[in-house]
Amino acid sequence: MYFNNPLIEAVRRQQRAIERITRSMNQVNLIHARLVEPYIKARKMMETIIKTIDEFEELLSELNYPPIPNMYGSDMRYIIEKLNELEATEEKVRLLDEYIILRFNTEKVDQRIRIWNGYSWLENRNVVLEQIAEAHKQGLYFLSVLAVFPQVEGMLAELFPDKRNDKGEFTTKHLKQSFKEILEVQCDKSDQQWDKFYRENLLKGFTHDDPIDYLSRHALAHGKSFEYGTEVNSIKSFIILDYIINKINNYREGSS
Repeated sequence: MYFNNPLIEAVRRQQRAIERITRSMNQVNLIHARLVEPYIKARKMMETIIKTIDEFEELLSELNYPPIPNMYGSDMRYIIEKLNELEATEEKVRLLDEYIILRFNTEKVDQRIRIWNGYSWLENRNVVLEQIAEAHKQGLYFLSVLAVFPQVEGMLAELFPDKRNDKGEFTTKHLKQSFKEILEVQCDKSDQQWDKFYRENLLKGFTHDDPIDYLSRHALAHGKSFEYGTEVNSIKSFIILDYIINKINNYREGSS
C-alpha cells in the first residue's frame, strides 16, 4: 500500500530523528541557559559595583578627600545618594567626616594594629604604631596625626634604600618615586586616587604667610599648621597609614 512505501517510512524515521534531536537541543539550550544565567547576573553585578566604586572615588577626588578603603557597596551607594542631595562642599565633607568617625572606631583601630603586628618587616616599628593608635584612642590627635607621616617616609626609605641620594637623604622626590613603585597607577583606579591625594595634599609645599587648608606633611613637620589635631584628621592619617602599609606589604611579597 501507499502508506507502507519504504520512502515514506524513511522520511518518517528521519522526522522522528529530527524531533529527538530538537528535543535534545532544547534540553541542552535550557541547561546552557541555567548555567550561563548566574554568570550573566554575576557579571552585571560586578559591572554595577565597579561603576559605583568609580563614581564614589570620583566624588571623593572632587572633594579632595582621601579614598576610604574596604567599604560595602551599599554604603557607597547610600553616601553617593546623600552627597548628590547636598549642594555645599562643606556639607558634603561633613557627611564624609561623620561616616569615617562611625566606621573607624576603636575596634577597627585595634584590628589594624593586630594585623600590622603580624608583619615581620614592621617589627621595629610596632611600638611606634601601637603608641600612635593609643594616642588616637585617647583623643591626643595632635600627637597621632603628627606621628604618622614620618613613619610612612621611614618605611619607604627602608624599602627603597637605592633611591636615597649620595648624602643618604630621602626627599620628597624620592617619596614620589617610591609611590610609583608600590602603587599601580596605570591600572588601579584606587591607586590613582591615592597617588593624586598624596601628591596634591601631603607632599604639597607651603609658605608661612599663607593659610593651610589641607593635610600637609610639610606644614605639620615645620610647625606651620596648628589646627590639624582633630579626630577626623587622625582617622584620615590612620587610613593613609593603613593603605600604604598594605601596599608596601604587597610589594614585599611580590618581590620575595
